[in-house]
Amino acid sequence: MNGYEGRQLSSWMRSVIVLRDLVEVILLDCDDCEELPPLGKLPHLKKLEVSGMKNVKWIDGETYEGVEEKAFPSLEKLSVENLPNLERLLRDEGVEMLPRLSQLNIFGVSNLKFPRLPSVEILLTRSIDEVTSFMEGVVGNMTCLKTLDIQIIDGAVVLPDQLSGLGALQDLRVGYWDDLEYFPEHVLEGLTSLRNLDIHFCKKLKSLSEGVGHLARLESLSIRYCPELMDLPSNMSQLTTLWKVSIAGGSTLPDGLERVPSLRSLYIWSCKCASLPDWLGDITSLQELSIVNCWELRSLPSSIQRLTNLSSLSIRNCPHLEKRCKRESGEDWQYINHIPRLGLHFQMKPSFSGFF
Repeated sequence: MNGYEGRQLSSWMRSVIVLRDLVEVILLDCDDCEELPPLGKLPHLKKLEVSGMKNVKWIDGETYEGVEEKAFPSLEKLSVENLPNLERLLRDEGVEMLPRLSQLNIFGVSNLKFPRLPSVEILLTRSIDEVTSFMEGVVGNMTCLKTLDIQIIDGAVVLPDQLSGLGALQDLRVGYWDDLEYFPEHVLEGLTSLRNLDIHFCKKLKSLSEGVGHLARLESLSIRYCPELMDLPSNMSQLTTLWKVSIAGGSTLPDGLERVPSLRSLYIWSCKCASLPDWLGDITSLQELSIVNCWELRSLPSSIQRLTNLSSLSIRNCPHLEKRCKRESGEDWQYINHIPRLGLHFQMKPSFSGFF
């Protein structure tokens, strides 16, 4: 239902009998609507999306009686977006709710009080005003959370302390935090299960701190468009399970990558540098190297010939390297002719297809 202009719903929309077989409900931009259908009482509802309702204070305003009755008994995915006055998921929070909910998306909702949601494993959130209090509700009520994607946050200079309580978290994506400068060590120390860390468009980020060394299970690190981050922590050598790194949009590769002992795949995307550092040849564990859309890159370091384990090199849309890497006659050919799989692709216009 999109764009309904009434304040009250029609009687049939408030009938559990009429709606009882619904599996998916999407309610969009019903600006004046003050209530929602009795969605919590629908036994088969698995997916619910509610967006653009400024007057809604709770998702389910129904009354529940008896200990056996549960609200949203089958719901697996819930998305709420642009509900500025949303206070609670249920008006009657004395009842057990959302026993099967696995994914929660919250965009542009600031005052929501979280109930206990122990089955939620994926939380995607955008545009949260009070990120500290928001994270307090998350940590206290989502004990099994494995994926947290939190973006478009203003005012936070450091990652909130509450993040350290997410001991089950495996994937953390932090993006578009305009004021973020620092990852405190004690916060990272608590992320003992983290396997994937993705940081992007944090334009003031300067340091990841020595806390990175506590991420003993980290497998993948992605740093994209964080121009102030020039150096990685000195203890990168402790990341013995880190095998994949993606770097995009920087003026150079951040120092410290060469200390990662198990790095096998390195992706370099849209970097503005004219040359790559000589220490690239010190990453002797490297097996796959991809360089894409680096339009200013003019040569490869001679040290690349020391990468005897490198089995795949892909260069795409780096026009200055076309001549230098030309088979047999290119000036850099002598550095790469030992690599079994070479992919050299060039075109006139940048391609921004989904690389990561």
